[in-house]
Amino acid sequence: MSEENRVRELRKALNCTLDKFSEPLGVSKTAISRIENGERTLTDQMAKAICSVYRVNETWLKNGIGEMFETRPIGDDLKARIDYFLPDESETFRLRLARLILSMDKEDMAKLEAYARKYLFPKESDTDAIDQKVESYRAELEAEVASEKAEASRTTKDA
Repeated sequence: MSEENRVRELRKALNCTLDKFSEPLGVSKTAISRIENGERTLTDQMAKAICSVYRVNETWLKNGIGEMFETRPIGDDLKARIDYFLPDESETFRLRLARLILSMDKEDMAKLEAYARKYLFPKESDTDAIDQKVESYRAELEAEVASEKAEASRTTKDA
C-alpha cells in the first residue's frame, strides 16, 4: 500500500472528513486530497505533523510496517508534540506547558481550543484562497510555456 493510500486509510480510521482531518494540521482539505490522490507527495514535514497530531506510527505511515497508531503514554506524546511545535522555547517552559495541558478539564480545553482557533490557525477560507491563487498562477505559467513552445514551433517551420 502506498503512502497516499495509508493517509486515506488513516483518515477513514479516524472517521474524519477532509476538512476535519486537515484543520489541526494547518493545511487545506485540498492539500490532503491531493496527497491522497497521488497528485502531491507526502513531505517529511507533513508526515511528522500527521504523526504528531494523530499519534500515528511514522514507520507505518511511510513504509506500512507496524501498527497504525503509537502506543506511547499520552504525557510522553504531549511532550513530544510541544517539543516539535515549540523547539525554540526553553525546556522548563515546554514541561510546564505539558503539565498545564494535562491538568486541564474539558471547560479549560474548550477555552484553549477557542483561543487557538481564533489566533493561531488560519481560516479555511484563507487557505482555500491561497490554494486558488497558486492554482491560477500555475495555469498562467503553463499557458505561457505552451505559448512559447507554439511560437518556437512556428519559428522553426518558418525558417
